[in-house]
Amino acid sequence: MSHIASHADGKVLVIQYTQSRILDETTIGTVANEVNALIDKTQDPNVVLDFSKVAFMSSSMLGQLVKLHKKCKQYKINLALCGITKDIMEVFKMTRLHKRFNIQPTIDKARDSLLKL
Repeated sequence: MSHIASHADGKVLVIQYTQSRILDETTIGTVANEVNALIDKTQDPNVVLDFSKVAFMSSSMLGQLVKLHKKCKQYKINLALCGITKDIMEVFKMTRLHKRFNIQPTIDKARDSLLKL
């Protein structure tokens, strides 16, 4: 069973996390592999990660996001995150990751922020 859904339009690849809880190492590994596979094959210059369905996420997932951020920079892909709940945003702020990522409230705003780059 896939933990993500995606769609692309030639300018932006949107990856939506479909699980409400990304907590255990098995799920985190599966999600990371699925997302990395999409990043490896995309021709889109922009990627949005949509967390709107995610209510809980472990700190290990933050580590995977940092790795993904580095990969996107290496591939010259612009990355934005969206749909992050208030509780998860607090974790981003405590770890200062909110300064590293382009975080927007919605897919449309994330998409717009990338297309303006």
